[in-house]
Amino acid sequence: MLISTHIVPDVEYIATCHAIIKGGRLLATGTTEELTTLVEGKVWSCTIPAELVPEYESKLQITNLRNENDGSVSIRYLSDRPRNAVSSAATPRLEDLYLWMFPESSGENDRRYR
Repeated sequence: MLISTHIVPDVEYIATCHAIIKGGRLLATGTTEELTTLVEGKVWSCTIPAELVPEYESKLQITNLRNENDGSVSIRYLSDRPRNAVSSAATPRLEDLYLWMFPESSGENDRRYR
């Protein structure tokens, strides 16, 4: 059965094997665990002051934001390297892989899969 969707959590829940296709080309296949290894070392998290969020959003591919009780914001982002001294490696998820392979802008990451 073939399911096509951009709602990645649904894919993780429904399927045991995934195929990633772009432009009619098969880019990768495998289980969630196998595919997420493709973005190991590229997913980072840190907590920043809320007033720095716009600056970070302009410089990074942020995949998740969460407001903390102390007024700070926890962010999860994609990058080849940590972008500040307080970032730590995060466990990759299938959604991270999707966002790495299919960035919203036509930046450097997008050229990788043309």
